[in-house]
Parts: sequence; C-alpha cells; structure tokens
Amino acid sequence: AEAAAEAALRGPDDEAVLRAWRAKCPELQELWDESKPATWEGITFGEAHGRANKRVVQIGLTSQGLTGDVPAALGELTALTRMFLGDNQLTSVPEALGGLTALTALDLNHNQLTSVPAALGELT
Repeated sequence: AEAAAEAALRGPDDEAVLRAWRAKCPELQELWDESKPATWEGITFGEAHGRANKRVVQIGLTSQGLTGDVPAALGELTALTRMFLGDNQLTSVPEALGGLTALTALDLNHNQLTSVPAALGELT
C-alpha cells in the first residue's frame, strides 16, 4: 500500500507510456535506444501542474516513418501540450487523446488516418 501511495504522489508514469509505445513500434525501436526516455529524440520533458516531477510536455515525431495506431496510453500524458505526428503512416488515433486538455497543438497531417475521433474536436 505504501508503494501505491508513493506512486500516486509521483503522478502518471510518462516514461512507462513511452516505453510501451516503443515496444510496439519498430520505427521507435530504431529511433530510441534503451536509455532514459528523457534523452530520446522528439520527446521533451518539463515541469507541469506546479510539480517538480518531469512530465512529457511535447512529442515531435514528424516524418519518422511511424506506422500503425497511435496508442491509447498516450491519453495518460496529461501534461502534453504539443504533439506533432505529421508526415508518417499512422492509421488510427484513439478516443483517449480527447482527454488531453492541456494540448494546444496537434499535427496529424499526411498520415493514413481513416477517421478522427470526435473527442479530438472537443479540445479547446
């Protein structure tokens, strides 16, 4: 129970979300090595919500040849303010991204998306 309370104080595990995406995406396995996600190309960590813990605040992976689905787990990156995934070969975007209320910029241009969840249109 003590470990769970400590995890709750730390907040979401943004690094775990990124590692899970890397595990299912061959293009990210080539781009990102096994080191700390804070050193990964296209990922910017920063302070969020007045907390000193590092959160993912920007994803910039334009023109990286990414394929497949954008994982729903990215919806857990609640400090994310900017996400640039244009010029890839992504096929779907999860409804969960609609919960990213801090998001101010989202680029999904020039992918192979067949639809975009309505929840993305509700972000302001």
